[in-house]
Amino acid sequence: MITSTATKTVLSLLGQLVKTARQQRGMSQKELGQRLDASRQTIIALEKGDAQVSIGTVFEAAHIVGIPLLSDDKEKLNQWQAILSGFTSLLPKRIHSKKVEIDNDF
Repeated sequence: MITSTATKTVLSLLGQLVKTARQQRGMSQKELGQRLDASRQTIIALEKGDAQVSIGTVFEAAHIVGIPLLSDDKEKLNQWQAILSGFTSLLPKRIHSKKVEIDNDF
């Protein structure tokens, strides 16, 4: 699977958020894995931003550790928005793809 740089960045940030929230709750990777019915290796991959981890596993992990990805609680969403704005300020303002010229002369 080919994954764009932007997708890799977002997955990495989400993985770091899950890891930080898990640690703040005093939860081990093994405990989170048990709650998700997933292996510790899957949790390690999730926290590293591995694109092979299913979206359902990522969303459920975020829910378990208290990251309100899908929530109606505006106060919590505002708190997480403030946290994420710090991360977004680190990202490049624009993404430029390099134009690759293909040489068809054989």
